[in-house]
Amino acid sequence: MDTVKKVCSSCKNLDMAEATGVSISNAGKRNFQGIRPDAASEAAEAGCPICSLLLRTAQHFIQETSSWDSFTELYALDVTHSRPPDVPLALSCWDGSYSAGIRIEFLTVSDLAGPYSHFKPAPVVSKHSDSPKCFNTIRQWIAQCDAGHEDCKAPDSVRLPTRVVDVNPTSDGLKPYLLESSGSISGRYAALSYVWGDTLPLKLTGAVLDSFKSGIPWSDIPKTLQDAMTITHHLGLRYLWVDALSIIQDDDADWKMEAAKMATVYGNAYITISATSSNHCQGGIFSPRSDSARHILVWPMELGQSPREADSLREGGIYARRGWGSSLFGEPLHRRAWTLQEHILSRRVIQYVEEELVWHCRTGRATESRPTLTKSPLLANGNMHHVRPVHLPLRDTVDTATARHLLNFWAECVQNYSFRRLTRESDKLPAISGIIQAFQASGMGRCYAGLWEIDFLVGLTWASEPSIAHSEGEWKPSHVRPRHPRSPSWSWTSVDGMVAYRRDAQDFLRPPLAQCQVVALSDTEVVLRGTIVEGVLKRTSACVPHAERHNEITGCHHLLLSELIVGDTTSTDTATDIIDTTAMHPEIGAPAGLCKTPVDVICLRLGTNKIAKELEHSGWVTVLVLTRSHTRPDAYERVGINRMLVVSSFEGATEREVIII
Repeated sequence: MDTVKKVCSSCKNLDMAEATGVSISNAGKRNFQGIRPDAASEAAEAGCPICSLLLRTAQHFIQETSSWDSFTELYALDVTHSRPPDVPLALSCWDGSYSAGIRIEFLTVSDLAGPYSHFKPAPVVSKHSDSPKCFNTIRQWIAQCDAGHEDCKAPDSVRLPTRVVDVNPTSDGLKPYLLESSGSISGRYAALSYVWGDTLPLKLTGAVLDSFKSGIPWSDIPKTLQDAMTITHHLGLRYLWVDALSIIQDDDADWKMEAAKMATVYGNAYITISATSSNHCQGGIFSPRSDSARHILVWPMELGQSPREADSLREGGIYARRGWGSSLFGEPLHRRAWTLQEHILSRRVIQYVEEELVWHCRTGRATESRPTLTKSPLLANGNMHHVRPVHLPLRDTVDTATARHLLNFWAECVQNYSFRRLTRESDKLPAISGIIQAFQASGMGRCYAGLWEIDFLVGLTWASEPSIAHSEGEWKPSHVRPRHPRSPSWSWTSVDGMVAYRRDAQDFLRPPLAQCQVVALSDTEVVLRGTIVEGVLKRTSACVPHAERHNEITGCHHLLLSELIVGDTTSTDTATDIIDTTAMHPEIGAPAGLCKTPVDVICLRLGTNKIAKELEHSGWVTVLVLTRSHTRPDAYERVGINRMLVVSSFEGATEREVIII
């Protein structure tokens, strides 16, 4: 019989309000109890039942993917104990470099006594996503959201989109057909967010429009769409909007008209169904669960017995399961550009992930294993793993504080969006136009090619970020401009590849501190007036380590830099827009990513960051790096951004107007 006296000092602290130990992998945080494997082994041999349980559990899960013996000396066992009621006690095992780890969660059916009292009951994930329990969980979230979330609550009835699918439940199952409401019918409907894949076997065209109104054969409907219709029915709804069946795909006029309504379609939907883990329309939404629903009995154990998978959870046992990091960014749906606005514009989204259901609404977030709805902030501070719906109230104007908050959110949207893929690069602006429309309706004013007029100079400071890793650890060129430009060079939409904004203070680029003036602005060109110096862009360097520029999405610690020579000054902090410079200047003939021939440029001063005023040069100047346009001799095109040009570089410089296209 285990007794409290046998529990080691480390394990006694697991259920204290504040830990006395500090985790090795979380130095400075006090919500973890750190246990070294060798110390846990000694304590287990001395009779500590908790250390014995932790060790055999860690060994079981680690040996499923790697060798325990090769990691024993390197692993730290970190046990989370300070947690919300529905968050289970967890064990994190990290290797020596902390580059790989396994999270293991413990749960029971009921409270236990004695040394095991800190192992608590926790929600159990269903083994299949179309179980009655899953549908009931979604209905509970909807009810809680309707009752307590003012920003999420949907009207009892809204005007239906131009076309929706009526799932038409009958005694013989669902018999869907296309309902063409033309906006004259009201009701509640669901919207679908999914990945088409390479081909779409069933879609609405002019030839089948009339026949779809009579009925859509169930056997012809792709599996993902079938599952979405089933979910719609189980949630008590009759109508489903799905782009493939609601927009006439071979009618450009209809496509443009309906695509322009995305903000309204997703914003008015009662709920958005997200096929998050499905790679294509035939992949389906429902799936058996992976490790999150696989429960391993780890106590009680007979002598010599090993942990084993349990068919069901019973009173008096302690079970372990592989924890899920809850990051959605790598999921197939979140690699597709169009789906960013589908999620942000929705009132609430139910995401079907392989591991479990994930709920996002304009107010909060929940999962099957963490079913309590918790509030989530608007800004992710660079971590865009959790894109959520956003409440953007209708208003004519917006105050400065709110505008800054929304602009910061827009910067995060740009980074997240530019990392995603588009089948047609010509959709670069259309695929995010719904968010732009929602911002405009919320008082943000005009948007020119993805840059907001009220903060235009800050909007110009985007920079290309590396996003494609070479198999040997080097970075491949990943940013080019299309042969036929779709937008002006000063816009981030002109580049194919991920871009990002700095998240530090940018007030020196805003009136009255800004040192550049917008004289004229349109969707195709901008006229700026400011101080200009001539320079040379000498070459595009390889990616260099840059610890302060760690990218949360790619995990990259590198920055693409070029040498900018202005007079006697050389700055290596120029981030070029195009990594493959041969696309910008074919006559150079340089290998991709390396421009050995100097390029004549001009540097337009946008503003001076006074943070560095204690230095002898009294600040860093942020400049646009421009080169003469080959298609229009009186204009310039942007080739990069530099934020660390010294003030002395502008001594004796002249002020003039430049046209940038």
